[in-house]
Amino acid sequence: MGASTTNQYSSASSVDATTTSGQVTLTNTEKFSNTGFESDLTGWSTNDVSWWTSGGATGAVAAYQPYGAASLTASYTNLVNSGTNDAAPGVAPTFASTTGWTFNGSTQYLTTGITPTVTYTMLVQFSGATNNGTLAGAYLFTSGSGTEDRFYLTPNHPSTNRQYANGSTSSFLRPGAAVSSGNMAMAGKTAYLNGSSDGTIPAGSITSIGGILLGATDFTSGGGSLSVTNGSIKAAAIYNVTLSSSQVSAIAAAMANLTTLTRDTTTTYSSSAGSAKLVTGSSTGNFIQSVNVGDTNTYNLSAYARTDGSAVTSSDVQLYYNGSTVSTTYTSVGSGWYQLTGTITGANASRTYGVQVAANKTVYVDNFSLNNYASSGTLTSSIFDSGQGSNWGTLTYTATTPANTTVTVKARTSNDSGMSGATAFSSCNAITSATDISSNNCVTDTHRYIQYQLTLANSSTEVTPTFSDISTTFAAYDADAPSISLTALTPDPNSDNTPTLSGTATDTLGTVSNVQFQMDSTSGSWTACTASDGSFNSASEAFSCTASTLTDGSHTMYVRATDSNGNTTSSGYASDTFTIDATNPVSIDLDSPGDNSYTNSERPTFKWKATTDTTAGLSKYVLEVDNPSIGSSQPSGDFTIDNIPTSGTTDITNNKYPIHFENFNDSDSTNNYISVYTRSTSDWGTSENDGKLREGKVNWKVKAVDNAGNESSSSRTLFVDRTSPSVEFTQINNTPTSQESLRATSEVTGTGSSDGVLRFSTTDKTPTIFGKITDSLSGGDLSQTQDENGPKIASGPKQVEIKVERKEGLTYKLHTLYTINMDKPWYTCDGKEVSDNSKQKCDKYLPFEYTSKENLELGTYKITLTGKDKADNSSSETSFTLNITTLSQITTQLQTTSEESIRSPSEVSQPDKEGNITIPTEQVPVSALEKAGENITQASNVILEGAKRLIGSLFSGIGDAIAFGSSMTNHIVQIATSAIGNGFLAMTNTLGQGLAFVGNGIGTGLNNTGHAIGSGLAFVGQGIGTGFSNTTNAIGKGYNNIAEHAPGVTKNILLAVGNGVSTVGTGIGNGFSAVGTTTNNIADDTGKTIGTISNNIGQGLNNTGTTIAQGFNNTIKGTKDGIASLAFGIGEKADGVSNGFSVAIVKFGYLFATEPTRIYDVQVVALTPTSAKITWHTNHPANGKVNYGLDETYPLDIQTDKRTTYHEFTLTNLTPSTEYRFEVMSQNKNYVYDANRKFTTPSDKK
Repeated sequence: MGASTTNQYSSASSVDATTTSGQVTLTNTEKFSNTGFESDLTGWSTNDVSWWTSGGATGAVAAYQPYGAASLTASYTNLVNSGTNDAAPGVAPTFASTTGWTFNGSTQYLTTGITPTVTYTMLVQFSGATNNGTLAGAYLFTSGSGTEDRFYLTPNHPSTNRQYANGSTSSFLRPGAAVSSGNMAMAGKTAYLNGSSDGTIPAGSITSIGGILLGATDFTSGGGSLSVTNGSIKAAAIYNVTLSSSQVSAIAAAMANLTTLTRDTTTTYSSSAGSAKLVTGSSTGNFIQSVNVGDTNTYNLSAYARTDGSAVTSSDVQLYYNGSTVSTTYTSVGSGWYQLTGTITGANASRTYGVQVAANKTVYVDNFSLNNYASSGTLTSSIFDSGQGSNWGTLTYTATTPANTTVTVKARTSNDSGMSGATAFSSCNAITSATDISSNNCVTDTHRYIQYQLTLANSSTEVTPTFSDISTTFAAYDADAPSISLTALTPDPNSDNTPTLSGTATDTLGTVSNVQFQMDSTSGSWTACTASDGSFNSASEAFSCTASTLTDGSHTMYVRATDSNGNTTSSGYASDTFTIDATNPVSIDLDSPGDNSYTNSERPTFKWKATTDTTAGLSKYVLEVDNPSIGSSQPSGDFTIDNIPTSGTTDITNNKYPIHFENFNDSDSTNNYISVYTRSTSDWGTSENDGKLREGKVNWKVKAVDNAGNESSSSRTLFVDRTSPSVEFTQINNTPTSQESLRATSEVTGTGSSDGVLRFSTTDKTPTIFGKITDSLSGGDLSQTQDENGPKIASGPKQVEIKVERKEGLTYKLHTLYTINMDKPWYTCDGKEVSDNSKQKCDKYLPFEYTSKENLELGTYKITLTGKDKADNSSSETSFTLNITTLSQITTQLQTTSEESIRSPSEVSQPDKEGNITIPTEQVPVSALEKAGENITQASNVILEGAKRLIGSLFSGIGDAIAFGSSMTNHIVQIATSAIGNGFLAMTNTLGQGLAFVGNGIGTGLNNTGHAIGSGLAFVGQGIGTGFSNTTNAIGKGYNNIAEHAPGVTKNILLAVGNGVSTVGTGIGNGFSAVGTTTNNIADDTGKTIGTISNNIGQGLNNTGTTIAQGFNNTIKGTKDGIASLAFGIGEKADGVSNGFSVAIVKFGYLFATEPTRIYDVQVVALTPTSAKITWHTNHPANGKVNYGLDETYPLDIQTDKRTTYHEFTLTNLTPSTEYRFEVMSQNKNYVYDANRKFTTPSDKK
């Protein structure tokens, strides 16, 4: 209970028990803020006493001193007459007490409301003024009359002079160079710079002018604008009289030497953080704070001051209050510091309090105080625990009571730690120090707890009594229960729902007789705990308490003890609150890879849906991967990724694995997913297979672990198949394809060759091809016996692609692509269907057959098979040749083959790699090939350029009649130019000149045509069609003429190209003519514009290329691709105008496309009980068709001839809850199929 006890009181009112350790006084109410300047000088300001009266000046209307002011608001005060002509912000300047007002030179200024005359005096102390704005003043320019009324000071006029203005239009003075700082003033017509005369302002009177502004002059009333200065104003004064030169000099000197205020951290009182350093000039300076104490009580005003180390007296500094100095007592406190004290009477209004520093002094001040003491207060001590029931003795305390003060002490006791049942202090008798309190009316022996209360009072708020310490004597009285220490349950949360807690019970005067516990309450029945040594009979006993089965959630165990004297814990029970969670987290929903699915990836992405835990919350996820064994002596290859966070908004990446968090940053917690995949790194352990999956059967598991250690898990099996399937032909119609069993039939004959390529002939134009795709077992531990569960695995067949190519000349041209999609395979070992594809009894296969949907024309075809398994491994290609012919031709062919076997090597060449016998080609000189190549290149590019220009001209001319207009023409030309690519870059200068000629010719023709037609282009369209047809026919003939002079193979190529160009050109020309007939109202100058463009393109082409020999191959391929892309783009877009024209353009592109037409992305995108929407894409514009039905005969179909790359068909009148089979097909450069697909319509029952 003495001074050594910490936190000795529980409540206090109007007393101070913290300022001085071990001492209690009445509350000292401090009215100042920032009394010690710990970080800044906020709240304090300076002003120099009546500096505006220096030199005996009178007539002051206003004086402003922002320099040293406490705030921007305080700086507006008119020190001459506060409340009258205070400055007010137009746009407030920046403020700092060390610089005053700082204006930005464009918008900031202050108003005063003072209207001057020519007899007025104005002074401004300023710095940092560099623009042509006005320091202070008023200005009026009367619009129209040219009359000006002026009263202002400008330190930096645009003509780089300082300027004074006082009077009418010509009443201004520019005596010299501009100034940026100092003091400018004018008293009537006399100008002053830094207190000295600066010249006389010309005569003139002010007749009408607005109020004086600070930091600007207002031109607004005359139609002008503000003339705003930049820089800072420290002080300004305005007088309604003309001051003398001596008065102006004195005031300017005072303004230049205003009291300087800075925070000093070197010279401080009692090593405080800072002090205020005041340096006065020629005027006395006040350092003050404005305070409203709110009453008229007596207050103590004090401060600490220091000068140069000598004694501080009233000639240096005095206390200051409400405009006057205060009688001050000076007390030395060491190190040159003096305490200044005095008393004042407060006021219920704002007053200034502080110090006044004499002129020309440097004074440091610190630790200001404006305070008084409460008239009375009480302190109630904390409850002191004697540790047991006690016999109470003498109470002693120390108190100092100056005159007019008192201290009263009371005490009371209880056996309750909260003093329940104790007598109220108001009924207790006061205790004199050194008195035995056992007989006090509020103190009872045997009580364990004691508490005291102090009451301090005074009859004068200037002084306070002081209470310093208190103590009492007592002897032990055993009336207390044992103390209990209970060890908290760990871990917490805990998964044990019958937890055991342990602890220790200790009794000071007796022994512990029993310990009991109760769960979640203290008002029910108590359950016995167990003594660790078997019985409770010692002063200190270790014990354990085991709870019955608890539910999940938060629980509290309360423990009490009884001693041998019958004292039982009745309050303040030992307790521990903990959380029980014996329930596993919510089960995990694995997303991918699917269960029993197949992959060929060694590093797939494992993905699962985030789960939850109701009670303890999730702690982490764990991914475990169990790789298949590759032998008993080999590393397991298993690996684990532990401590995967349960949530996140950004991905986590390290050397071994990235963790991706999906949708955690939205408010929907049902769509949160986590995914992980591995990376190759040396950080993996030697047995972890570099974090890769092995080929074979892999088991993977994700565990969710909560903070109580409970876990739930989900696992899946993943089959890793990295071995490609094999695909083979087995039969054509009824003829086997194996070389060992070839035989002639009425339909098909077959033969082998030394190169292993099979060749067949048939008269059947829709032959049926049979084959088989096999996926062999692979992976796993080869030493183990194979059964349906492994160790080797096979994913099974997924699809077969059949490619049919027709021989044309020396090469094969794609005719049909047919994809067969597969479902349930068969086992090779017993020929039974694989009902569960996760079983691995033996190799898996599927037979397949394909019958051409269209009649194959007579000729030679190459049939190529490729396959994929369900892990997306692709097989190698298998192919043979098939000749569709007549029976007599088959006989002749067999005879010819026999005859050719005896020809000499010079007559017959050796078979090529495809088994085709070719005629020897003659040797062609290089110059001839170059000549042929040049002609081909020129002719091909004439086609391309002519197509581009004529099509562009057509579409530019038809305006709104075609949806994409002239802007699309430019786009199409860009597509063509881009697609041509290297083909144009390789052309020669000669080629460029040739094309320029063609372009100029077209341009001139179109100029003439367009001018002649004038009002429309309908005839132009027809003319273009005819012209294009004639042009392409002429080019075709040109190819044929070139061919007549070309050798060998080159001749055949040129003939084929020439005939194709002529035929297709005629079709395109007809299409142009058809579209042209629909065109109307075309401007007269369209032809001229097209002609100009053609001429420009021709001229540009004149600059391209290097040599034919270097660019021949690129030119041919680029030209073909360019023509194809141009034709496909125009054809697909033009379908809405003319289907015939569209088809003609697309077919024209077929001749030049270098890639086969393919189907991809087949989808059933919408299903209803009676309809299905099927979509797919092709890489070229093509028609589309869906064959469908209940089986693979596909009796129903839906189709269109429209050429497009996106195909969409809706099948209607379907039966609900029915499985349908379907295939899709398209035709462009070739036929292409995607077959053996299916869907099931949903039920129409709700």
